[in-house]
Amino acid sequence: MPIKVHFWLGNIAIFIAALAGLYGLMDLDLAAPRWNILRQGMFAKLDVGTLRLGLQFALVIGVPLLVRFLILAVVPARCPICGNRAYREGGDRVVYACRSCGNKADTGITETYGGDD
Repeated sequence: MPIKVHFWLGNIAIFIAALAGLYGLMDLDLAAPRWNILRQGMFAKLDVGTLRLGLQFALVIGVPLLVRFLILAVVPARCPICGNRAYREGGDRVVYACRSCGNKADTGITETYGGDD
């Protein structure tokens, strides 16, 4: 897959996973009355509010980050020189490095958050 397509696919996956997480969050609020089942047996002392907060965090934040990690780490981009696998390097600039020929493809995109004050 071309490098820029790989980069944008990761970003689109975050958006779609966040929407799915928000949908799950709405479904979680609708399912709250049925959570009395969890208050039996070994879960009798479980605070349902804490469990809901943890699940909400996982659905809205954790799932999108996991999806993006899987796309960027498991699905490789292709090197424009040799066609072998290229993986993203860390840092603010979006740079992919080929593990076969050593080529570094700079996309010209930077991922910075906030401003320079």
